[in-house]
Amino acid sequence: MGRWIVATIAFVTSFFFMHMLVGENDSLSMLVGISLLFASSIVIIMNQYELLGYHRKQERAKMREIRNNLKS
Repeated sequence: MGRWIVATIAFVTSFFFMHMLVGENDSLSMLVGISLLFASSIVIIMNQYELLGYHRKQERAKMREIRNNLKS
């Protein structure tokens, strides 16, 4: 859950830096904004894959339990 909060803060901060770029030509803000956007996107994608793997493990455990109940 903590990673979601960090990713959301980084995502919002990156949009803040991108918004500061409108009308300005500041390469440092652009670099920070793009890097935060990229990093937060990676964290969000990693969380999605982790949740997907967690649900698959739960499904396998349920199927294993059902098979064990049928055998006995």
